[in-house]
This record gives sequence, structure tokens and C-alpha cells, in this order.
Amino acid sequence: MSTILLLALAGCQRDGKPSSDDSAETGAPSTDSTSPTNDTGGDSESSQPPTDTVADTVADTEADTEADTAAPIEPSVAVWIEPEQPGVDDTLTCHWLVKPDSAVDSSWRVGEASQGSAEFSLSSVFSRDDVITCSIEALFDDGSIHDSAAVQILNSPPTVSSVTISPAVPVAGEPLTAVVAAVDPDGDLLTHEWEWFADGALAGDSEELTGDSVTSGAVITAQARSDDGEAISAWLSSPAVVVP
Repeated sequence: MSTILLLALAGCQRDGKPSSDDSAETGAPSTDSTSPTNDTGGDSESSQPPTDTVADTVADTEADTEADTAAPIEPSVAVWIEPEQPGVDDTLTCHWLVKPDSAVDSSWRVGEASQGSAEFSLSSVFSRDDVITCSIEALFDDGSIHDSAAVQILNSPPTVSSVTISPAVPVAGEPLTAVVAAVDPDGDLLTHEWEWFADGALAGDSEELTGDSVTSGAVITAQARSDDGEAISAWLSSPAVVVP
């Protein structure tokens, strides 16, 4: 009797315990080690842009903003001529400054007469008192700007090129003459001043030195300067002569 009861109880315990097959059929959760894992960590890292790409984008944006907000350059033209106080022997040059850079038309005028493009220097086509004008037209997208500069040709002083004593071999007691060669760039008529020296002392102030200053053994020199009515040249001295 006892043996039969023990066998019956063992069979009940075996039948009441679910098997692994029963678990699969009833949908019980599986403990298979191959269940899917969470990959969100790897996906998050690959979606972030590199740091240098972000910096470049910010820099480009700032540069575009500065370019958009930069104030436009106001068009302007400045013109000047050198030298500012020219004479007839000078060469004139016209200078200009244009902002912003643009195409430029330029021209010279002497009085009302055109003398061609101011891209080239100007010389030998004007006289004293002439007014020389350099005109500029700067061509911009929305129009043009005109400007000009002018100078007047001033008087040029004469120059004494040589002073000589005649005769070259003096004779004691005979007068001497100072021969002056001078030029005036404006073609003005000239007058001259003279000074004579005998042994270093002033002996006369006219074109001719009288014979009483021409003594044997004396060292004679002369100097002269020229006057055009507005300007006077520098003094120029002659070579010395010795009276035999």
C-alpha cells in the first residue's frame, strides 16, 4: 500500500512541472543568448558632425554677414598737376586718384586748345602766363564724375652762361669790356649789371672798365648778372686776366 502511494506522488510531481517544450509552445520568454541588443549608442556617435566642420560653417556665415553689411565706397575723384608752379622749361604731369577703381578719360588743355590725353606728360607747348588744365572723367556703374586741376606758367629767370674780358690780353692804360652771354627761357629782353675787380678791390660797375684801373701787373676780373624785369639771375664771374 505504501509503495503504491509513493509512486503515485512521484508521478504527480512529474506531470505538474512544465517541460521546456511546453514553455516554447505556450509563448514563455526565451532565455536565448542571441536575443537582439540595443545599438543606439553606435548610431548616436555616427550622426554628430566633426568639430572642424561646424567651425568652418560658423566662420563662413560670419564672413557672409560682414560682406552683406559692409558700407559701399562712395565714388570720388581727386586731380593735381606737378610741378605746382611751373615755368616754360618744365614738364607737367597730371595725377589722379579714383575710388573705387574705374575707367578714366583724361585730357590736357593749354588755354582752350586740346593737347591730347593726360596719361602722358606735357612739355614745350606752352608759354609764360598760359593756363594748363588737366581734366578727368571717371566712369562708374551708376554714372560719371568730372574733376580738373589747373596751373599757370610762371616767369622763368634768366641765366648768365658766360662772362669774358675783351681783349683777352689787356694793354696797360687801355679800357676793358665785359662780354656777357645770357639766355631767358621766356624770350624776355634782358638788361645786365657788371662789377669789375682789380687785385680783388672793386674797380667799376659798368660794361667797360676805364684804362686808369688797367695797370701793369694787375689781376683783373669781371662779374655780371641779367634781369628780365621780373627776375634776376645769379652773378657769374669771368676768368681772370693779368695786365702785362
